Amino acid sequence: MASPTKLEEVMHLDQLKDRTPNEIEQIWLEFHQDPNQRRVADVMTADEYKQLQARARSSPMFVLPLSKPGGFLSLLLNYQCPLALLTSVEEYRRFGAGAPPHMTITHYTELAESKGLVLTRGDIINDAVVSLSEARTLLQLARAFYTEPEAHRLVYQFNHQPDKFSFDALLAELGHKAGAAASPSGSGGGSGSSGGSRGGSSSGKADA
Repeated sequence: MASPTKLEEVMHLDQLKDRTPNEIEQIWLEFHQDPNQRRVADVMTADEYKQLQARARSSPMFVLPLSKPGGFLSLLLNYQCPLALLTSVEEYRRFGAGAPPHMTITHYTELAESKGLVLTRGDIINDAVVSLSEARTLLQLARAFYTEPEAHRLVYQFNHQPDKFSFDALLAELGHKAGAAASPSGSGGGSGSSGGSRGGSSSGKADA
């Protein structure tokens, strides 16, 4: 189930007023340690998120190859800040905007001005497709490809220069052997929404 879109529905914000950024980061990460919740977490600076947001507006889609036995599953990342959806490339081809997300990412910006932090949560929607460890990897990759200059070059090509985008170059960037998986041809370029309804509620709030 996807997360609420407001941080106050997840954490008791009044208990964070006197906390330092480091303390808030620790609270947020510890709150997501329970593997049964099928959630992963990250924390970025407000400036880093501003960069991610600007790049996501310009280049909202990217493909992330998820290593699986015998090859890769290509997942389409679709940023709709402060949200992001991940669905399979194959399902996006078949269903377009109606493709079901297998993981969602939510960025909470409520503490950006006061604490200089943006809290991030990744929710596993379909654990038959994305495991907890894979969700951690996908959350890290979604951040890296939109904040690190060299990595973002591939994102730009995918959205604006599809003739220059190389799936083998992406695999090399990720440290995989080029040619180990089929390229998701026809999936790159352009903007749009992969759809999927948000909603649902958190199982509880973090006590600071």
